[in-house]
Amino acid sequence: MNAVRMDRLLVRVVVIALSLLAITQILMADDEVRAFLSLTDRVELPRASWDDTVLAMTRPLRDSVVIQLVNADKAPRAWLLVNGKPVASFRKGTASAIVKAGDLIEVDATAYSHELRFRVLHAPLDLVGVEAVEVSVKAGIVRVARLREREEQRP
Repeated sequence: MNAVRMDRLLVRVVVIALSLLAITQILMADDEVRAFLSLTDRVELPRASWDDTVLAMTRPLRDSVVIQLVNADKAPRAWLLVNGKPVASFRKGTASAIVKAGDLIEVDATAYSHELRFRVLHAPLDLVGVEAVEVSVKAGIVRVARLREREEQRP
């Protein structure tokens, strides 16, 4: 008899605990309530604005260079080099890397004896230096760009 009573009590405690957890999670969806319930939200810095969030999300795209292999589906032993270091292979036909001003962008196709052609699909808008939209290389390394800051247009 005592065991049955304990089981009922345990079930009630579990149901109440799960109900409180669900209610708390629903309340945490509101920013003002979350600030009251969560110590972390009170201690952290104010939330970033929508513009800051969008900029943070698009930064990798804005600051990246994307190069596509043109005359083959893939070239897993060809590499995109940034400042002489391999950062991505062309195993899926394209390679991308985060870049900044001063970076040297090259393609290493030393593992291939036939000619490979590559096309620059995307380069950062605030950087210039892409010397060609399309480059060819046969068993070597070809320079694609030396990036530099875009100079302001003067009136």
